[in-house]
Amino acid sequence: MEVDIEDAARTTFIELFTSIIKDTPVDKGRLRGNWQTTRNTPAATKTSSVQKDETGQATSQAHSVVTKPDLYYLTNNMPYAETAEYGTWGTGAGATHKTTRDGFSIQAPYGMVRKNIKRLQSILRRESR
Repeated sequence: MEVDIEDAARTTFIELFTSIIKDTPVDKGRLRGNWQTTRNTPAATKTSSVQKDETGQATSQAHSVVTKPDLYYLTNNMPYAETAEYGTWGTGAGATHKTTRDGFSIQAPYGMVRKNIKRLQSILRRESR
């Protein structure tokens, strides 16, 4: 039973983190490429190379740190990560072809973290079966 719980926890972390990465809006891929998965302590800096990852594939594969139930962090230290999540880019007349009138990215009008956290309960329920 312990192995089943650990597998469910690991699968849940990986699915949640991968979904957040895949839902991150892409212009040049730097924001998506800067997600970092760490154990016990959040990442304090941007990735050293500030890698571009337009597809999210390379960044999603970095979840190998998730090996057992523990405290994991998914961190993005790019200066505009919070803007992408909460939509504070230009609003109204300041909106561009890449943003909504409310200041959200057209690619992620509901953020990337908040919308996936809302799905967490259904992921947990599914994995616990």
